[in-house]
Amino acid sequence: MTDSTRQRGAALVGTVSSLSPWEAEVVHSLRLWCAGPARHIEFWNRMVKSIGPGRAREQMVAIDQLEHTLSSNAPRPQERKQITCRCICADEAMFLHLVSTASEGDLHEAAAVAALMVPAAHAEHVALMAANVGEVMHAVLDGASERAIRAHRAETRTDNVVQLH
Repeated sequence: MTDSTRQRGAALVGTVSSLSPWEAEVVHSLRLWCAGPARHIEFWNRMVKSIGPGRAREQMVAIDQLEHTLSSNAPRPQERKQITCRCICADEAMFLHLVSTASEGDLHEAAAVAALMVPAAHAEHVALMAANVGEVMHAVLDGASERAIRAHRAETRTDNVVQLH
């Protein structure tokens, strides 16, 4: 075993390829955010392309507040894999489960998950923040899908076709 697998939370529990596109986006965004200020620019650019500058700013604040609350109240440092790593560690899987459960509207379950990550006094607040992050991540993925559809339509459009709407 390597040193990173001996650390709590660093154990490998899955792969990015086994995730849905939304789940992969959540994990990738978490990794970008936790990689430091230089990667915040990349995170910002991804958000602006998908949801515009106003919502991107909201998402940066939301993920920063969630990550700050988790890291400052967790009983131990949270582990993260490198941005391009194909594996998912236990702490990333727990974060993903928290955001996923909260964004689906099951705040009681999300608070229970959060209570495994931070003291119970912070759990409900963390669940609400996770719901906000999850909602915006859905918008990011929807925005990326919409851009791909528009690009495909532009590529396949011919001069003899009239588009009515």
